[in-house]
Amino acid sequence: MENIWGILVRNIYKNGRQFSSTAELEQAIAEAWEHLHVNTLKSLIESMTTRVFEVIRKNGGLIMY
Repeated sequence: MENIWGILVRNIYKNGRQFSSTAELEQAIAEAWEHLHVNTLKSLIESMTTRVFEVIRKNGGLIMY
């Protein structure tokens, strides 16, 4: 989930964009969500198995993702 938020935030605030109202920010979030590439989401979903096993291997410690 953090990766998706990171992608969204970078798209929402690209080029130093600022918002003057909550409604304007909500609109930008909706647009960024609509423009997320399916392949990006699919890649993140497919990587979850590897991530989970890595967390188990590290006994809940930090992993390289």
